Amino acid sequence: MYIGGSTEPKPHFFGSIVYMDPEEPQNIGDVQEILVIDGQQRLTTLSLLISALSRVIQEQGVDIGISPKELSNRYLVNDNKMGESRYKQILTKSDKETLICLFEENRELPTPYAPLLEKNYKFFYSQCKKANLQIVFRGIERLEIVSIVLERARDNPQFIFETLNTKGLQLSETDKIRNYLLMGQAADSQTRLYNDLWYPIEQRFRNEDQQFKRFMRHYLTLKTQKIPKLSDIYKHFKIYVETAQSSDKLEVKETVKEISRYSKHYLNIVMLHEEDTELKACLEDLHELKADTAYPFLLKVYDYYTEGKIAKAEVIKTVQLVESYILRRAVCGLSNKFLNHIFVDMLGEMNTDDENNYLEELNETFLDLLDRRRYPRDREFKLMFTSKDMANFPSRNYLLQKLENYGRKEPIKLNEYTVEHVMPQTLNDAWKQDLGPSYSYTHETFCNNIGNLTLTGRNSEFSNRPFKEKRDMRPEGFRYSPLYLNQDIREAEEWNQDTITARSRNLAERACEIWMYPTGG
Repeated sequence: MYIGGSTEPKPHFFGSIVYMDPEEPQNIGDVQEILVIDGQQRLTTLSLLISALSRVIQEQGVDIGISPKELSNRYLVNDNKMGESRYKQILTKSDKETLICLFEENRELPTPYAPLLEKNYKFFYSQCKKANLQIVFRGIERLEIVSIVLERARDNPQFIFETLNTKGLQLSETDKIRNYLLMGQAADSQTRLYNDLWYPIEQRFRNEDQQFKRFMRHYLTLKTQKIPKLSDIYKHFKIYVETAQSSDKLEVKETVKEISRYSKHYLNIVMLHEEDTELKACLEDLHELKADTAYPFLLKVYDYYTEGKIAKAEVIKTVQLVESYILRRAVCGLSNKFLNHIFVDMLGEMNTDDENNYLEELNETFLDLLDRRRYPRDREFKLMFTSKDMANFPSRNYLLQKLENYGRKEPIKLNEYTVEHVMPQTLNDAWKQDLGPSYSYTHETFCNNIGNLTLTGRNSEFSNRPFKEKRDMRPEGFRYSPLYLNQDIREAEEWNQDTITARSRNLAERACEIWMYPTGG
């Protein structure tokens, strides 16, 4: 209000607009099209204000020296043009239709629409309804901008854009990578690349910039066999592109096509968009294990699969081996900090030539891992599985669910059950008597053992009741439980060190079947 309300008609500097000089000469009467490099947000904000002002003038019938139609024609539309040429500002595809609808009267917003554009328009509309409209319009007229015109042959639009925005509002990674790839292209090429390839990528990751960054991290790991920091994705992407371009190994169109292709793989693997039920079930297990270190490797496996180089059964076996490798290492206490690099190294050893057996090579690759990179053998795995504190194991719930559901036609969901210590975490006199003189040692050593853990839907009823009460109480007792994990418990006559140890060994055998060791070793 201050700008328009001032008695001195001084202009107000509104900032700069940087745009590319049109390459092609345009016919007389055509609407001149220019590509804005910097200042899009400034222009959009002003356009929303003018559109809201025009609507309020129309509704209130206020005379501000210009009619709503004249105001719109001056700043928002080209009244005698059709299609996109009608509008003085066109945004990227994801926001374009929303802005057009806000420029036009009685036009419903598209589905989906851009919520931030609508929110800001409503804000300006509400403020204009309360304001002196003549002062608002006078303030708009006093705004001045500086135009900076770039020549494609001489200027680097991306470098200039980054320099201008070093202290501005942080752009999303999607925006920065898109701009970097497309700004150097001719206008027609930009439009095709954006509409055909990049816009679908934006839609896949709509409002999920963090997820896009994670995808790009895995993509760059796959392409460079180096693992970038999540906070430096854009910087590492630029280095990758510039390195590839310097060796003539990269074309922008092919890069965008590849990013698009791998983004579909990522959504199938990580966001569980896979439609095949068998594949999705394997990926859900991997997701429960939080095995993101394997995603660059699996992106490549999925690419082989979609190209027809390997079959679905081979993908499933690969996912199972990866899952087993990660789980066995976790149980055996092997550090996870090397897993990123292990899977990156494996990428370089992947081979799908027709004369090679993919699964044989994959098994051999796993078997060749030694020392701290090793794939734990059954003996080591069983030893740690039966002696480890599984009650506090980070993947405890995932592990118990897999043990229960192995071979089940109708898998259970763990959220319907709770984890139960058969020998309770707090011993009462009855338990001490049942366990005998060494009750303290037995409790300390075996309370959190896998053999003492199970699943129940009746945890609160069990509390620290004596074993036989837990087993025989109706209808929630272990004797009446349909769960596999309660099979050994319902048949036991007592619960002590020997029965816990026996059950842990049985579960260890089952675990070796579920989380298999590679064949050939």
